[in-house]
Amino acid sequence: MAEYIEREQAIKCAEKSYKMWNLTMAAAEGAREINKCYKMQEICKAIGETFKIVPAADVAPVVHGHWVYGEFDIPHCSECGNDVMPNMISPYCPNCGAKMDEEETT
Repeated sequence: MAEYIEREQAIKCAEKSYKMWNLTMAAAEGAREINKCYKMQEICKAIGETFKIVPAADVAPVVHGHWVYGEFDIPHCSECGNDVMPNMISPYCPNCGAKMDEEETT
């Protein structure tokens, strides 16, 4: 299952890591340790730049609902109220697209 992140938050995390490695480099002793810190700093900087150019995913928030059984046991969507025939029950509302995985509250 895909997970999506906010671009600005990802860039902030990369910048924070870059600054952390900058502080680590200031405290480092010896050429080998400084070189390692410098490389990590450059990696963090490159990651931040990459987040800026990665295309955004086209996503929409998921609306959760459940089937409500009314008169004559005709179910309708708890989100949009659209009636469906009992043999047309599905995991998603055919009218509004709500995902029918919400627990019914009474």
